[in-house]
Amino acid sequence: MRKKRGCTTVDIARALGVSTMSVSRALRGIEGVSESTRSEILRMAEAMNYVPDSTARALSQPCSNLIGISVPTLFNDVFAEILEGTRSTFQSAGYETVIDTTDYSPAAELAWVERVLSWRPAGIILTGAHSDPQLRHRLKLRGVPTLELWQYTDDPIDVCVGIDHYAAGLAIGRHVFRLGYGRPAFVGAPISRDPRAEERLAGFMAAFGTTSRREAAIARPEETNAFEAGRTGTLSLLAESSIGRT
Repeated sequence: MRKKRGCTTVDIARALGVSTMSVSRALRGIEGVSESTRSEILRMAEAMNYVPDSTARALSQPCSNLIGISVPTLFNDVFAEILEGTRSTFQSAGYETVIDTTDYSPAAELAWVERVLSWRPAGIILTGAHSDPQLRHRLKLRGVPTLELWQYTDDPIDVCVGIDHYAAGLAIGRHVFRLGYGRPAFVGAPISRDPRAEERLAGFMAAFGTTSRREAAIARPEETNAFEAGRTGTLSLLAESSIGRT
């Protein structure tokens, strides 16, 4: 029985009435194709179950030595330290890095990744696993090595190295509860800004046997600097009520 031939770039080009070169450029993230055409080609590739030919890819021009790194902000020391560690490691291995801060916006992260893909990066690093579904699809389709940091997920784009933020909040809450404190207090980012902070809060409150935020003292300062936000939030909670052992 003759083996069924898989979908090729020629098939996609014929289906859309565009050149094979345009299809190749769109799938590899190379400039020279309009965004509307690129989107149509990617949608058709998905519909036709296109799988890149690994042999052809090996014979093509290698990707650049750029590594894209995306972090939410540089005002938080955690992300600044992650950035410093990854950059120094990549540079010692001969790679260059291009960095972006998204201010926790999935839309901004998606727009940045689209730009980076046009440079044919050797890899991409994202912070967290709450990316736009379209971004996840694009990276999986392109086969770009992708690392998601600072959050654990059972369904990573490629590779994931992180923690379970709900479990982290739960562990901290249980420790505080064992110390004798009965009313939870939490200082964190503004609502809906950082989904990982919301997960930590949910775990923290669960340790006290409550999910109602009316039963907790919560402060959400607007400061972008993590230390300043912690100071401002704590002072506001102390000013509102007396928080102590019960």
